[in-house]
Amino acid sequence: MRWVIIILALFFGFARSGWAQEHAPAATPPNEGALAKPPAAGIDRPAVFVPASVDYANVRVLLRGVKEEPKQAELEMGPLVNSQYPSLQIQPIVNLVSAQAIGSDWEVELKIQDLVPFGESSTPLFYQGRQVEVLRFSKTGLIVRPAVEGSYVARQGEKFLLVLENPSTIEYQHVRARLRFEDIDVCSFAVERFSGSAPEPGKHSDCSAFNNWTDFGVPRYAQVSLRADPDAQWFNDPQTGSARSGTRKGWLTLRFQEAAGPIHEQNLPLVIDFQPGAWNIFSTLAKVFLFLALGALLSLALRVSVPNFRRKRQLKDRVTEARKRTRAISGEVDSMLRVLLRVERVTLDQLRRTEWAIWPSYADLAQRVEQGLTVLERRIGMVQRLDIALGRRSLLLDQGVAPTRFQQIEAELTNACEALKGEQLTEADWLFTQQTLEAAEKLLREPTKEEKDAFEAALVQRWKSLLDHFKRDNNGALTVPASLKEMEACFPPIGALPTTDDDGSQWVTSIGAVRADLQLTALELLREFEFFTRTDLDKKWDDAKEALKRLLATPAVENLQEARSWLRQMAEGISEGDILRALEQGAASIEKDPQTAALNEKVRWQVRLRQGALNTAAARERITCEWRFEDLVSPKARRPRKPKPAPSPVSPGSNSKDSSEANPPAATLALVERGWQAWHYFEPGVAESSISATFSNSKGEPLTLENKSWSQQKITPENGERKKHESRDRLSRTGLEAVQLIAALLVPLATLALTTAGGGGSSQWWDLVAIGFGSDTIKNILVGRQDQPQSGAVSS
Repeated sequence: MRWVIIILALFFGFARSGWAQEHAPAATPPNEGALAKPPAAGIDRPAVFVPASVDYANVRVLLRGVKEEPKQAELEMGPLVNSQYPSLQIQPIVNLVSAQAIGSDWEVELKIQDLVPFGESSTPLFYQGRQVEVLRFSKTGLIVRPAVEGSYVARQGEKFLLVLENPSTIEYQHVRARLRFEDIDVCSFAVERFSGSAPEPGKHSDCSAFNNWTDFGVPRYAQVSLRADPDAQWFNDPQTGSARSGTRKGWLTLRFQEAAGPIHEQNLPLVIDFQPGAWNIFSTLAKVFLFLALGALLSLALRVSVPNFRRKRQLKDRVTEARKRTRAISGEVDSMLRVLLRVERVTLDQLRRTEWAIWPSYADLAQRVEQGLTVLERRIGMVQRLDIALGRRSLLLDQGVAPTRFQQIEAELTNACEALKGEQLTEADWLFTQQTLEAAEKLLREPTKEEKDAFEAALVQRWKSLLDHFKRDNNGALTVPASLKEMEACFPPIGALPTTDDDGSQWVTSIGAVRADLQLTALELLREFEFFTRTDLDKKWDDAKEALKRLLATPAVENLQEARSWLRQMAEGISEGDILRALEQGAASIEKDPQTAALNEKVRWQVRLRQGALNTAAARERITCEWRFEDLVSPKARRPRKPKPAPSPVSPGSNSKDSSEANPPAATLALVERGWQAWHYFEPGVAESSISATFSNSKGEPLTLENKSWSQQKITPENGERKKHESRDRLSRTGLEAVQLIAALLVPLATLALTTAGGGGSSQWWDLVAIGFGSDTIKNILVGRQDQPQSGAVSS
């Protein structure tokens, strides 16, 4: 029995040991499990290496604080971030391979897919919608290096060498490469083989077929040399076909594939210095020199001549517009001011035509004309404002205006007119003219309530001043001084004056400010006349007394203006007769400025009386001075004029110069202007000019001069020596322009050919000669500045 128990115990022991041996895990060789175990990943772990030929990676991630076993549906990846490819929109896919509990944490093995981009990438890991980790991956691929230290250099006719380095532990069996520059590809390489036979040398394959790309392998930690025949078009400008050296950016594309798996592409940027061969450079130089001269001349025409002609046309349009604007100015504006505008315009128009627009120097002349036109247009704008103000002043005169206000408007407009007559206006003059016109325009507008009240208050004060001067008699009328007994009719009756208990305010309100101002101004002029009657007046002022009696007895704006003029004459002691006698006796002369008249220049003419006080006397305003200019145009003039039998004088109110331009050309050009001063411009071709001045008194009766010689002149504008000097100057300028243009043409012929074909980096003797001969300063005269010359400049 004991032996039976022993035998059964042994049987069950052997059976149990066999079952345990059968169900025990298989033994693994040392380090094999460690190698198969995926790497740990996380924010505190290094980046996980991903081979270039795959797009996935198995990683181990420790999920901390997870109580239950993680499931596939609870894991999710965020968007992939790669600094080299910021525009990629990739969200990797995560697959749960296994999960193992480690204390209160879980270690999961994950398979991350769609790791496409090369370089450093990162993506967040989410568990149950909460970010628990950030995984980092590194997909390096191959590294390209130049054959020697420095930059990549490709020489035409020689093999181009590239070195590929595999820095990883992965051996790539199938790698294909393509080199691309300017849309031209090369995919056939002579590769340093580690196994197999080298490809047969031959022509470039068609890179559009992937199978034509050279297939080679790269062992781990190894370098592979790629040698390719550079495409000949890489050394030529794709637009002109000419040789061109320089650095260009291209791409080396590497494609990795394992068996029949997906293809992974790595693009490596390359910057290569392409140096064409000597024969290619020589043939390009020969072609460049043939077309560069034509291109330089076209550049001259497009950059200089055409803009100059366009600029000249624009100047002509501006002159024409200025002519239209000056013609639109009415006769209300002073004649001398209108003539000044016309003369300035003609001067600028003649200056615009003095130079040929084909030369670069025309730009300086055009700039002078533009500056002059700017000033002229500014002056015309001011005169137009003055013309509008004068028109509104006439309307106010018809509607009835207070003489004080009218006098203020007249003073402001006169100041603006006199300021605009200046030949050279400073900014202070422009500011003064602007302020006077604004003041006149303000007075021309309907006054505000405050201004009306202030004006009425001023009228009351003026009445008090007059009342203190003339006093009242017993009947309440103004006392007529003994010196003004002859002017008694000028004093208003009692009913037209304020009552004794009125300080003047009620009177102003009852009759109106305009009527009150007229009466008060007439009384003020009577008071002013009283001072002249206290002294013995010459009998020559008897007409003035009668005129004042008539004008002040019927106060109106025009009458008061004329009365004020008579009083000014009496204050100066110079009457109209004094000036007429000086003119009749020949005590006057016609002066011109400048002293020498020449063609294409303007001259100011004025009548100067020998007695200096007469030149500024108010009595001159009562005398009309009319100028007549008759220019005899030579038949050899540059712009011939057809003879005209009897030229009719131009009315003073019209723009005479503009009218003559609109009429058919004539042999004699007659112009008429009015004023004690006048401007005249001597156009080209004027052989002789007759200048005469005639006068008429205030009644419109012509004045007969005892000696007419002083009022008539005949001059011959200088043209002989001046024309010789101008011809000599123009010839000198033309010669200088020719020398400058020849230099500007020769420099691009050498310098641009060098920079286009040789790139400035060749050391041949013709390169050195061209560099020594070239000058960027002269080249920029014709072609302008180019920071980086391109071959396109040759064909431009």
